[in-house]
Amino acid sequence: MSFILGVMTIIDNIITSTLKTPLQRLGVKIENSPIPEKEKSKLLSKTQEVNESFKETFKRFGFLAIPSILVSLVGKEE
Repeated sequence: MSFILGVMTIIDNIITSTLKTPLQRLGVKIENSPIPEKEKSKLLSKTQEVNESFKETFKRFGFLAIPSILVSLVGKEE
């Protein structure tokens, strides 16, 4: 079980870093765009919200659901 959680942690870090780059690029594009500051602020806020949502969804699924499923499967085999 510890091995699986370790692998999930590594996968989480890979996904987080993979998501971070495109969202950072989007943030830079928004900052450099000629739109009003109020709109920039809203867009940057939504971008950050989406980033956090992606990360939290994976963590909830990966760290809670997968180990629970595996434990239930191991319990059934015994």
